[in-house]
Amino acid sequence: MKIIIWGYPLYSHTHSYIHAAFYKTFKHLGYETYWFHDDEYPEDFDWNDCIFWTEGFADKNIPLNKTSTYFVHVCPDPARYINAGVKKFIDVRPNGVWQKDHIYDFTLDKDKAQKLGSCVYFVPKKNRRVQVLNDHHSYWIEDYDKMHVSWAANILPEEFNFEDINYPRENKIWFCGNLSSNGVCENFSTFKPFLEECQKNGIEFVANDPWANPLDEEEVKKRTMKSILGVDIRGPEHLRNGYIPCRVFKSISWGHLGTTNSAITKIEKGESVIIKSDSQGDTTPSCVGYRKKGSVMSGVRAFNTLKADKLKALKSGKSSESNFWVEFKRTMGSDKKYYSSVCDEDFSSEDLSSEVLKKLKSYLQDEVIKSAVITIPAMFNDNQKSATQKAAELAGISQAELLQEPIAAAMAYGLDEKTKDGNLLIFDFGGGTFDVCLVKMEDGIMQVKDTDGDNWLGGKTLDNAIVDELLIPYLKDNYAIQSYLDDDEKNILLKDALKIEAEKIKIELSFNKSCDIISDIGVYPNDDNGEEIEIDLTVSQSELEKVVAPIFQKAVDISLEVLKRNNIEGKSLTSLILVGGPTFSPVLRSLVEKQIKKPNTSVDPMTVVARGAAIYATQFEVSEEIVDQTRDTTKIQLELSYESQSVEIEEMLVVKLNKEKTEGEVPEKLNVLVKRSDGAWESDKSEFDATGEIVDLSLVEGKPNTFEIIVTNEGGDKLECEPSEITIIQGVKAGNATLAYSYGVEALGSNGKANFFYFKGLEKGVTMPASGEKTGLKTVKDIRPGTDDEINISIYQGGNDAEETRAINQIYVHTVKVLGNDISKLLPKNSEVNLFLEVIKDGVMKMSVDIPYLNDTIDVDLDVQKQKDEDDSWFDDKIIEIEEEISQLEENNESLDKNELKKIISEVEEAKNNYESRKSDYDTRMKTRDDLRKSFNNLDKLEQGASWPNKEKALKDAFYKLEEANNESKNKNIEGELSRIKGQMETVIKNKDSKMAQELTEELVGLMVGLLETQHGVAIYIGLLQNFNQDFDSQPWSDKSKARTILDKGLSEAASNPTKERILSYCRELWQLLPNPKGSSRDDILGN
Repeated sequence: MKIIIWGYPLYSHTHSYIHAAFYKTFKHLGYETYWFHDDEYPEDFDWNDCIFWTEGFADKNIPLNKTSTYFVHVCPDPARYINAGVKKFIDVRPNGVWQKDHIYDFTLDKDKAQKLGSCVYFVPKKNRRVQVLNDHHSYWIEDYDKMHVSWAANILPEEFNFEDINYPRENKIWFCGNLSSNGVCENFSTFKPFLEECQKNGIEFVANDPWANPLDEEEVKKRTMKSILGVDIRGPEHLRNGYIPCRVFKSISWGHLGTTNSAITKIEKGESVIIKSDSQGDTTPSCVGYRKKGSVMSGVRAFNTLKADKLKALKSGKSSESNFWVEFKRTMGSDKKYYSSVCDEDFSSEDLSSEVLKKLKSYLQDEVIKSAVITIPAMFNDNQKSATQKAAELAGISQAELLQEPIAAAMAYGLDEKTKDGNLLIFDFGGGTFDVCLVKMEDGIMQVKDTDGDNWLGGKTLDNAIVDELLIPYLKDNYAIQSYLDDDEKNILLKDALKIEAEKIKIELSFNKSCDIISDIGVYPNDDNGEEIEIDLTVSQSELEKVVAPIFQKAVDISLEVLKRNNIEGKSLTSLILVGGPTFSPVLRSLVEKQIKKPNTSVDPMTVVARGAAIYATQFEVSEEIVDQTRDTTKIQLELSYESQSVEIEEMLVVKLNKEKTEGEVPEKLNVLVKRSDGAWESDKSEFDATGEIVDLSLVEGKPNTFEIIVTNEGGDKLECEPSEITIIQGVKAGNATLAYSYGVEALGSNGKANFFYFKGLEKGVTMPASGEKTGLKTVKDIRPGTDDEINISIYQGGNDAEETRAINQIYVHTVKVLGNDISKLLPKNSEVNLFLEVIKDGVMKMSVDIPYLNDTIDVDLDVQKQKDEDDSWFDDKIIEIEEEISQLEENNESLDKNELKKIISEVEEAKNNYESRKSDYDTRMKTRDDLRKSFNNLDKLEQGASWPNKEKALKDAFYKLEEANNESKNKNIEGELSRIKGQMETVIKNKDSKMAQELTEELVGLMVGLLETQHGVAIYIGLLQNFNQDFDSQPWSDKSKARTILDKGLSEAASNPTKERILSYCRELWQLLPNPKGSSRDDILGN
């Protein structure tokens, strides 16, 4: 006999826990037991001779046959089972008013079906009732085996609809409801053990009779949220039957310290409104999966199914079994693929993100969404921004405006806050990324001063740490799991499955001092010795703090660095705003308060970004093309001009008739009246036409103001118009977005390496749109026409200190190629090349390449490239390479900053360990790559600092030589230059500015050459030719024969009183035949 539990997927419904209890019990009793649900079941399974346990509304696809028995809890359609001729149908429900349900108005076939009462599951056999046990948790089945099934269930967060979730949990049970008609529990003997258990554990039970003492909805909400348990007592009938389910709150709102969520908002009647999800939550899990036959699932159901999906993959040992994913936002802009076994297809991060956007759009069923504001982390690079735009396009959004999440949060906060001046710090610790943003407010006008962050620091980092430092050690101590640790694929599958438990630990310990993790029987596979793995673990707040505090500290350190470089102390901030689920952690809040400032908790960290996006959307100008798609030309079409955000209390609206877009006859005379939505103000009626009419609007301070546009004809009849409504935000105004990174170009540096050099004008923090230039670059070889010769002009994004570090360790954007096949004449070595880059908005760039020698300018639209994963050998080689560089630097530089070097060594070691622990995990690989690149950057900067003594000496030597030479010549111009440079040298030496020292040294050398030219004229260059001749055979000429010919010709001409320019031209030709003095093997890029 097979037992089939046909229920809800685990975690998808409160009753899924009951179904899990059935499954555990039957399996424990030794039955062949299976658990299926409507969305997932085998098509080739033998359904005959089974006992099915199910319930109404979970049985849509349940197989019906004549050899099986069906237990159905509260069945909505008994006739379906009876008419199918099943062996036996048992409808299980409590006695009481439910028996009068309209579905029983017809006569049942009592030979095949019977309704049971007393809230006890039992079966009639031989015309007698089975004894009803006193213990209401015990039931009988056909062969009278005893079942122990607890009716306590974890309530799902999405069953609650609370906007404000920032209430601390109390050690009380607030019960808002009537225990009985007379206020006394009618079955106190049943309820008493529960109260005693509360008393034993120090939990106060507080009941409130809503009839005797009615409370408003807000108070009920607050008490329920503060309650440690939510008790569901549904009236005297349930109490008589001993039915007291106690549902434990794991989290009041979806996403506390959990997986990344998404939300959709809009402005309605002047307010930023969160659009409820299909589960009536404020947010929707950013989770997507595919079911059999390729149908897509997203949101809450997908997230709940994902948990079972991960466990299924673990038990099968095949990662390909997984068809549900989260956290794909972290891989946006990369070549990462997500393989679905049911679809036999790879999906990109953009594909999956588009399904989340489609899900959000579906919540606005009566609206066609073609344009939207989509929020992104502040530290998203151009690759990730481009991918976000692609996801929007796949979701049918033709025009997507990207908004940095911290800016959105600042706007939502600024609108509600009365203080309109000062500095705000937005601390955004999300599910996958961390951003910190410093915003300056002046009279309500906001401008971003600085941003920083880490695209690999977030909730997932916490998950991984809990798994690695708490759960894996627990399993190692209690089970034989070496095979899971040694095999890369099994290792990842185990850790992915354990992240379910990590989520529980994070959520519980956001509000409680300890957390019990007890896994269900049969959830995990057997260990290496054949023993079934079960988890029974208690984690304390202090144990979790040891794990997560170092991760949170990284975010705090980044924030402190932002404040430091802007000369701001934390205590002087006007406010510190927390954003993201993980910021509910008491560990984080304590760190932030001690080291920066006590956080402002007046805004909801889960929805503040979405609210800010709606506010920002009011200034978002939808393209005419999209407007035309939804325009109703039968209405009077208007052109409206106004400021969508204002810090004034009055604004001007210009109303014009758009006759070209209006079909049909337009009345000769039109009037307009504007009415504020609160009904407290309206304008005078004014006549208008295509030339326009000005209407002065009165704004309510500190909120969005919505105005209705009313158009009437001469007779006063109202005419339909478009647009018919506008919204102006009063009290806050956001400046344009700023660059999250500096833009630069790859070029040969003075150290012979292919380094990163900034575009002047495109430094991090500059407001968009922005343009920059990098001039004076030089070709390092001849580019011959009609050949494959090329110059690669590669654009990168870098941080604050990326200048003159290796470009390969920055964020690659695009490469422009100048090919020999594209030019009409020779482009000689050392030809000047100037670059001009324009950043119009996030992800939209144009570049011009100016080559004066060719009298040509090349204009290019830059296409952002995807970041590619590196293979294992790349990681191994890079780790070896950086360790060797560290060793060489230690040996060859006595003036090295030892503490800084130790820090780099520690960074590299941490990156190695992270990589080794999860080398099959794509996110870990990408993070390790970025961490290694940062370490290379830091090593470059350290090397620059270590070379300072030599650069300082060269600068001083060049200065003193020129000063000594000029003491004889008494050149007034040189004296003035020496005085100027001496003043600059003091600052350069004080700050140990290697770059400026190099520039001043080169300037001094140039002045020395000029002085020598004045004194000696052509003789200095004749001397150079003579030196070339003396050392000719020792020089590494690229073409020795050609060099000999040039040198002989030059020496010959030197004997006949030549001009300086003629002899200098021979010297230049010889220099071009020598290797690049910078010592680089790269000749396909420009020199700086």
